Amino acid sequence: MKKIALGHVLVAVACLCLVLGIGIGVGISVKAADASRNSSGTYTLATSAVTSGQVIGSGLWNNTFNDLASSMTDSLDRNGRGGMLASLRSVDGTLAAPSFSFTSETGTGDYRAGAGDLRRAVSGTDVVKYATTGVTIPGTSQTLTLSGASSKVGIGAAATYPLDVQTQVGATNARFVASTNPPVFVYTQASNSDIGFNLRHDGTNIKYDTTNTGALWQFETTGPALVAYTAPSGTAGNTATVTERLRVNANGSLISTGIGADGSGFKHQTSGAGCSTAASVGAACGTTLTWTTQFADSNYQAVCSCYTTGGGVPVIGSWTKSAQAVTVQTVAVTAVAAQCGNITCIAVHD
Repeated sequence: MKKIALGHVLVAVACLCLVLGIGIGVGISVKAADASRNSSGTYTLATSAVTSGQVIGSGLWNNTFNDLASSMTDSLDRNGRGGMLASLRSVDGTLAAPSFSFTSETGTGDYRAGAGDLRRAVSGTDVVKYATTGVTIPGTSQTLTLSGASSKVGIGAAATYPLDVQTQVGATNARFVASTNPPVFVYTQASNSDIGFNLRHDGTNIKYDTTNTGALWQFETTGPALVAYTAPSGTAGNTATVTERLRVNANGSLISTGIGADGSGFKHQTSGAGCSTAASVGAACGTTLTWTTQFADSNYQAVCSCYTTGGGVPVIGSWTKSAQAVTVQTVAVTAVAAQCGNITCIAVHD
């Protein structure tokens, strides 16, 4: 039998171990790449850690680097190559250090100030607040400017005019207030449009805004007429009782309702249907209105107005007075019979 040298045996064993080592390394490393990040974003290698002296086969090497390449591809590129495939989340941030800001201006950006409270800061100052209740411009010196010559703001509907507010009938559309002065309101009712001074509309009633007196100008579309009302001093939030004081009719006639109804004393008001003129230009007729209580004499001042038009184009001409009555002349402006549907006279004795 031929003897085998010890050195040859050792070489053969070493070669066998080497072959087995490579085979084991390949067997261990053939493994599909696992998810490399968890829901918190923590990265974990897809392969097990190797031990000192372990032979690293091609499978182990390629699997690890394939996983690294996949995770790097799934990361957000600083140069903007590729975009997010899911929601991008950030820390809340603060006014001084917004969560989304700029490298050259770290105090400008967006941050979360609290639950349902998104802020936009510029140079460390809040300029806009977004909440479920709406958008607010905080602070005392910020302004909102629409710089375009044709800019418009629409509230309740698309804007047709620079400021266009359209809300439901019976609601206050706008409030203007300065310092401690009573505010001014603009609101609408079923057939009226009002400008209220310390008087607002809550959808049902006219109410005081502050504890003070009140007044309003009302445009009556059914008249039409422009009417002035006043309200005595009342408590904020309470329903106001308004009293008509002055009425300007569509034809320009003026009725001072503050004088009140016809009665005794030195001031009276009375009204009645007017006469009808002939159908020719300049034709005239007279209407006599009697005071319920006569004056002491005819030396009183009277103002008479044509309240509504009964036909044609009537105007009030002259009138004659007695202690008991006033006779008012109606004149036709056109060749059509003219009539005042209602003539109202106010008289005051000095």
